[in-house]
Amino acid sequence: MVLARPVRMCVDMKTYTLASIAAVTFLVINTAPSPAMAVEKPGWLRRTFGTLTWEEVQTTLTTPKDICTAVRRHVRYRKDLEEEWTSGKETWDRGYGACEDYAACVVDLCKALGIEAQITVLIPRGSWEGHAVAIGTWKGKQWVSSNGWYEEVDSTLRTRCV
Repeated sequence: MVLARPVRMCVDMKTYTLASIAAVTFLVINTAPSPAMAVEKPGWLRRTFGTLTWEEVQTTLTTPKDICTAVRRHVRYRKDLEEEWTSGKETWDRGYGACEDYAACVVDLCKALGIEAQITVLIPRGSWEGHAVAIGTWKGKQWVSSNGWYEEVDSTLRTRCV
């Protein structure tokens, strides 16, 4: 049996309003969930304004640029007091990290989608401090991501200029 009922749209415990309308009301149709779908793709409103889980991100994004944008929007930069590398999922769940955490998040999401990617640490000459970036290839083009920012490059040697 299909039931329809109006509900107030809440994302991450916040109620979103449009212009002067008090609250957005939607018509939700309840249907039995498909056992084949472990994680259902979230709707546009939640993808745009909400916080997605690690599993939902993997079902929503399709390109390295989309992945980098999602990581840049979700993860906040916080300089490490100690150099501690964590997985992409840990960084996503925590919501903050340093350059190596951003790179791990981008690389782990890319690999989950079958996109070639790796973490590379760039160290300027005469310096003891490096910077971790994600580098990959997608559809014959090379790209680099620094703290979630995406840039296509001619070669991995060009990453020094990005």
